[in-house]
Amino acid sequence: MVTTQMSMKEGIKTFGERAIEAVFKEVSQIHNRDVVEPMFPNQLTEKQKKDALNAITMVEEKCSGDIKKRTVADGRKQRGKIPKEKSASSTVSTEALLLSLMIDAQEDC
Repeated sequence: MVTTQMSMKEGIKTFGERAIEAVFKEVSQIHNRDVVEPMFPNQLTEKQKKDALNAITMVEEKCSGDIKKRTVADGRKQRGKIPKEKSASSTVSTEALLLSLMIDAQEDC
């Protein structure tokens, strides 16, 4: 079974209260773990406001029926400002991919 990630808005339309609870849990974790430092807009310069990254929350239903959520920074504003060698992500190893596939197969996904 293949699932598709959707925006938070689409996820709430599709999954209703379950998606709202999942997103609230995600935002609570970000807040409780001090991932970001909240600031009032009037404390920022115009440049800081312009350079601030937006957060994107994606929602999908796992094969178990649970709602999976993920919040990430929308880094499109940073394109061209950070050298490629500093922004590149490592590639998953074949062993890690195979292990993940084996776990999914065991869980009957």
